[in-house]
Amino acid sequence: MNSAIRSSCLCLLLPLAALYSDALDKPPKTDPRISFLASTQGLPIEYRADIVLSAVEAQPALLQNASVQRSVRDIFDLAGTAQHPYPLVTAINQEYAGDSVESQLTGDLSFQHLDGLGIRIRAVRLLTTSQPSLGYALFLKIPVAPEPMECGSAMVADVSQYYNELPRLIELWKRARLTNEQKLTAQLTSHINGLRSPLASSPLADVIVRLELGQADLQQVVVAYEGYLDRVAASDREFGAIVEQDAFTRKIGLLARLLKDRGLSPLGVLASARRFLVESTHSSCRDSIVHRDALVDRFNHVVDAMGADQSLKLSQSDVLPKQTLDSALLHDVGPDPAVSDKLRALDRFSERKNHGQEVSDQASWEEAAEDVLHYADRLDSQTDCPLCLFYRKFILCYAVANSAPPGQVVQSALGRYIDYLSSSPVKQSEPSAWITKLKLFLNFSREQSIDDEQAKRIAKLQGMGLSLMDLPTPDGKVVLEQMRYARDPIMNAYYTNELLFKPKSSVPY
Repeated sequence: MNSAIRSSCLCLLLPLAALYSDALDKPPKTDPRISFLASTQGLPIEYRADIVLSAVEAQPALLQNASVQRSVRDIFDLAGTAQHPYPLVTAINQEYAGDSVESQLTGDLSFQHLDGLGIRIRAVRLLTTSQPSLGYALFLKIPVAPEPMECGSAMVADVSQYYNELPRLIELWKRARLTNEQKLTAQLTSHINGLRSPLASSPLADVIVRLELGQADLQQVVVAYEGYLDRVAASDREFGAIVEQDAFTRKIGLLARLLKDRGLSPLGVLASARRFLVESTHSSCRDSIVHRDALVDRFNHVVDAMGADQSLKLSQSDVLPKQTLDSALLHDVGPDPAVSDKLRALDRFSERKNHGQEVSDQASWEEAAEDVLHYADRLDSQTDCPLCLFYRKFILCYAVANSAPPGQVVQSALGRYIDYLSSSPVKQSEPSAWITKLKLFLNFSREQSIDDEQAKRIAKLQGMGLSLMDLPTPDGKVVLEQMRYARDPIMNAYYTNELLFKPKSSVPY
């Protein structure tokens, strides 16, 4: 190669070498989503779990990153610090529950799955897809030991998510050759033998039916289940949750039918279920949801369907309570009569608008909405029950946001509640409730996430005159504007989450 050509080549290579050297000196560009998820480490577990798990559920490829995997594992380990170990269900007569703090809270908890059990289940579900052995090991560590609930509580722990998830996970583990029927039977038997809460009685019967065990394994698990029913009894509050909508007797009937079809005797299960029913009806709360007449009829129907000994049947005297205990103390958060007329007026405005009718005198409708918001502002002096204040303000601001004329008054409703959320003590005491309400208001800001098909469905329903709630609106931009300048790390985190992950609108239309 002559010197001229060599010189030309060197001239070309030197800039490339310089670029290569610069590339070696500079660290690789970091994905801002990964950095953001890592930055949530200092948040309380519910907020960290909500942001990280929701992000990975929406974008599973994130789990290929080692730091995200560690975050999900850390979240599983820290789930025990959640405010509520389990989701809660309202287990009192709905005539008493009404529009109460308790009914609102149970809805928020069940919607978010940010209790200790819900967080663990979500983390296991994610990890099982990429690391089946880790997901398997972690699931076996999940505790199912809720505290007993008496009549003073309107809410009862719900462990059904654990058992609803179990059959699906077992199929994944079998395919990964992490377990087999013999090993599964031993583990399930051990789990049942360790149970002390009656709340597993109904979902566990369902699991046994769904697992399709061989005859010998089925017999072993059922014997353990009979022993479980023989040693536990429910309080009336717990029993209400167990038998609601005929869940327990119906599932016992299905289990008994399975046993009979497989050539096994259902008498042991029926006898143990009968004992459980009798022992769990010794007392009654004044606001009980247990319908004893129906309970007797349904159980006896199962006995007849199995052709079992008539001595197994229940009589009304078997389930008569020996004592009646107090009712739960509820906190009503329904609209005050002082603003009920204003809210009804806004409903009329919304209905006329959705029916395409002419809406005159818009100023008077706006004035009614402003009156509602001013009333909501005056509630701030009520500090004896922060959660009551939280829900009352939500109901009023949410009603205005959905029903008032578009424009300044709707923006005011959205902005005021976001401002209130930034400083509400509920952010610390009930994270699931706080997150639920924030997301409902965030939904107003997600106009760009409505796809064409969804927009057509919404337009069709509106054309039919239906009043649709939670629709994203141009006024919703105030939500993100208010969050952007909030001096609160949790609100700031959710603002960043909206920018980076752009969650879809949750409008169910």
